[in-house]
Amino acid sequence: MSATIRTVRLKSNYDSIAWKWMRYSGILLIPLAWGHVLIQDVLVGVHKIDLAYVAMRWSFWGWRVYDFLLLAFAFAHGINGLRQILFDHVQNKKAQPYAFLAAVGNLGCGLIDRCNCNYWRRTYSWTVDQNKLFPDR
Repeated sequence: MSATIRTVRLKSNYDSIAWKWMRYSGILLIPLAWGHVLIQDVLVGVHKIDLAYVAMRWSFWGWRVYDFLLLAFAFAHGINGLRQILFDHVQNKKAQPYAFLAAVGNLGCGLIDRCNCNYWRRTYSWTVDQNKLFPDR
């Protein structure tokens, strides 16, 4: 009795590439993120990180590559995870790309709004005379 071996070739589509990318980026994110935590929080200490430290660190191209890889893998991993979650919940195939664009647009607008609020609050919060705004206090 002989066994027959059958090979099956699957076409590579966007979902299979995204599935592989999640695995590769997850494997690469673990040492990058833990290395970042170890260096920044344990070895250097949060209280010592200031603009001079960041400028010194960014003067070396290796740290730029390290930070870029960490941010790029984390961003791609998160966006792909958001896409997978949305596609699990939105069953209509035609509506899936629009739901994804709406979610990413919502995140982008929220980030821009948050940055603007912090900028204006930081810039003008001490220039407002509270007694003029609230005379009854």
